[in-house]
Amino acid sequence: MTTFKKFVLVGVVAGWSWSVFPLVAQTTYYQVPYQNNHSPYHHHHSPFELISSRIYAQAAIIRARGAAAIDYATAREIRARAVRLEIANSVERVKAYWEKRSIGEAERLKRAYNHLDSHRLRNNRSWERIKNHPDLIGISITNGTALNFLLNRLSGSVLAFKFSQDARNPDDNVKQQLQISRETLHALSLRQRLSNGRHFVFRADEGKPLDIGWWPYFLRNKEFNSHRDEFTKLREQAIAEAQDGTINDQTLVDLNKTFLDLSDEFHQYYNKAKRHEQGMSSWSAYKRGDLFLKSLWGEIGLLQSTGDIDTLDAGLQFEPGEKGGNLLDVLLYMSRNGLEFAPAKPQDSAAYYRTFAMMRDLYINIAEEDESLQPQTEKYQDKLNR
Repeated sequence: MTTFKKFVLVGVVAGWSWSVFPLVAQTTYYQVPYQNNHSPYHHHHSPFELISSRIYAQAAIIRARGAAAIDYATAREIRARAVRLEIANSVERVKAYWEKRSIGEAERLKRAYNHLDSHRLRNNRSWERIKNHPDLIGISITNGTALNFLLNRLSGSVLAFKFSQDARNPDDNVKQQLQISRETLHALSLRQRLSNGRHFVFRADEGKPLDIGWWPYFLRNKEFNSHRDEFTKLREQAIAEAQDGTINDQTLVDLNKTFLDLSDEFHQYYNKAKRHEQGMSSWSAYKRGDLFLKSLWGEIGLLQSTGDIDTLDAGLQFEPGEKGGNLLDVLLYMSRNGLEFAPAKPQDSAAYYRTFAMMRDLYINIAEEDESLQPQTEKYQDKLNR
């Protein structure tokens, strides 16, 4: 009995429904080849089996294509979702990078040294001492430091006020408070900064070099007598030649050489031990001598660069009125010519204190609006409030 017949018989015995049998028969024909014992190949497929197998193969291909289309769509969806996530991650990475940099820069700015705000903080502390504790800054008044601080703070506001409506019609009381006598004006020593650390020092109402008939205490030492006399003689010779029209080059060379000899001898004689021998007193005397030498060096520099005595002959003179000058006019004159206060001569200290008091009272009126006293960054504002 063939396999198919056995299969049918089993189905009949089992009581299968004939509605299901064709499907089973097709499956059986698909899976079980027809056997012919008389054929030389013993097995061959029946035409029914070939047709059914082709139909099933085509159905399988259709199902596979449909499943592949679904898989491709799913894959494209997964890939699109992955691309979106990659783009989102790249955006987040860029945001995180710049946020990290901004945080780092903010922290560096908090810890960084801000030159302008540091200077504003020092200005504020200096003004606090000048305004409320003038008794602690006596030396700063006589050496011109406190006056130069107020000059720098007042320069911009003085220039603005000079051309304002209030300056054209000043109040008589204000004019009287800002008046400087001729004696006070003569006592003010001004300084013009030159190149290479040199200074040109002169009295405000004269505008010409100071009389070197008076030498600072440390320079009056007998060790320097020959150098002083030689320098004085050559200096007077250079001034006389300039007044005649031209300074001899050899005179300038000799003058410069004599000055350098005097300066070298001065600094070698007053070594570190002698400068501090009597504490602050000897140090101050040394500094006065050193500044005096720098002012002489400035004169020589002007003569060498211009060869014109006019640069040393009242070229920077402030011309007061019969009763003296006005403080605003003096400050404007100094600001325009790039001048500052030089250390006071011992006999001129009182004039420096009077000028200091007038400048301080003038600056009090505008100090709250001065941005040079107010740090802008949080770090220095915190230091200001401590």
